[in-house]
Amino acid sequence: MKLTSSSGGHTLRTKSYMIIGGTLVVTMSAFVALFVGTLFSSLGGIQEDLIHDHVRRVVLHLDTLVREQRNILLDNAIWDETYNFLEGTNPEFVAENFPSYSVTLGTSGQSFITLFSTEKESVAMLRAQNVEENPSLARLAASSLLAPEGVSSAIGILPEGLAIFSGSTVLRSDQAAGSSGWIVFGKVLSPQAMKDFEPITGCSISVLNGSRPEKLKTYELSYSTPSSYLGQVNVFFPGDPRLPPPEIGFMVVLEFRDTLHTSPIFLEMQVPSDVFTAAKRLKNQTLGILVGCLLVFSALCFVVIEVLFLRPIARLDAKIERLAGENGLRADVKAQGGDELVRLSLSATRMHEALLQRARDARSQENLLSSILDTAFEGIMAFQAVRNEAGEIEEFRPILANKSAERILRTPVPEILARSFKQNFPSCDEVSRFQRQCEVVETRMPLSSEFLMTINGQELWIHSEIMPWNDGFVVTFEEISQRKLAEQAAMDQMAEIEQFNRAMVGREERILEMKEEVNRLRSKLGIAKAYTTPVL
Repeated sequence: MKLTSSSGGHTLRTKSYMIIGGTLVVTMSAFVALFVGTLFSSLGGIQEDLIHDHVRRVVLHLDTLVREQRNILLDNAIWDETYNFLEGTNPEFVAENFPSYSVTLGTSGQSFITLFSTEKESVAMLRAQNVEENPSLARLAASSLLAPEGVSSAIGILPEGLAIFSGSTVLRSDQAAGSSGWIVFGKVLSPQAMKDFEPITGCSISVLNGSRPEKLKTYELSYSTPSSYLGQVNVFFPGDPRLPPPEIGFMVVLEFRDTLHTSPIFLEMQVPSDVFTAAKRLKNQTLGILVGCLLVFSALCFVVIEVLFLRPIARLDAKIERLAGENGLRADVKAQGGDELVRLSLSATRMHEALLQRARDARSQENLLSSILDTAFEGIMAFQAVRNEAGEIEEFRPILANKSAERILRTPVPEILARSFKQNFPSCDEVSRFQRQCEVVETRMPLSSEFLMTINGQELWIHSEIMPWNDGFVVTFEEISQRKLAEQAAMDQMAEIEQFNRAMVGREERILEMKEEVNRLRSKLGIAKAYTTPVL
């Protein structure tokens, strides 16, 4: 008996391979076409979102620089010394606070500072040593920076590079009197400083010269986005951002309103074409993986069909023919196979045993660490910082506590670990103490302190030692209430002794005064003195 087909002349093995192989090829081809089409159809939106994100990061970074400048400006604008200088009563103000260094004026971090009187006349114009005298700075008097009240900010271009400006009215620290003029801060962002922005913004930034750069003729206004301090920002694209870009990436232009000139300012961003580059690489990798998977899967299907169906049928056919030829049924027809499954089962069993052994070893190490920590008399706790999206610490989460911590806090360890720092220490000057924990994490400096807290209605004195650890800290603490009581008792006893001493000294002085009074009266009556006044 042969495994052949009655029509077509192909063996059953050949037919099976042809059907399965053709089905796999058609299925994989359709899947590849669908995958590539879906991948590239979704790239446009992803790339556009990426460009918007880079634009947002650039505008946000400029807003951050302006916000820092405004904070420093307000410190100097609402200040009695600045107010008195503009009033003419503090002539040494400029020399004392804003000496000219190579790139900054004093410790202000600013490149130039201008003070104006209430008539918008320049009283003082200060420049760092790297800033050349520029007539454009004289236009500050007519700019929006000299607003009637509050703080105004803007952006401009100087020969040294892009500059950010902030101006404010000058008031007394108590703001009781009116303004005595204005103060304007300016900071130059040199080309090197712009280059240093790349790790923050994710793209390179440069200034385009000219009121309307030539290359902008090929750009189109895509959208506008607001900034916190620099007004509306117009964003120009050189074409459709959903199409594949050149190798250098997307060139995007941002338009800001200039403070010192009537023409706008243009910043050019070079946004990397990461999405399309990664997509091309992903497509090639995916195609390679799919082709490999197709070959492997096809070979696997062929092997499975060969082992599970074709070979058993062929063996059965051969043995039936041999039995038929021998005219007997002595041949032993046994089902074979399963060795690989047995080996796989044994391998899985060994892997499972190895994983169980690792788990037992890890549990043993954990128990050993817990037993060591639990032998300590002091409470030991480890906290992990919980940060918000801005990276600021909002809370500390406990991740470890020993039995002594449970004893001191009168709370089981599972409940301690389920609570935050503020919940575990609710009554120990929460705000200031939490701030000190944050300082330990940020400055990496240890902290030792003693404080009074209430636990289950009982006031306890706690001594703590805090050490920074990863993005958190480890604290060891112990109850020192008995020691504090002893110290207080000793202090009370000393106070009583001092009070008794003062009473005794006062009594002796009063007796001496009475003796002197008696002697004085006897002298008036012509009688001899009754007491001899001791010499002190």
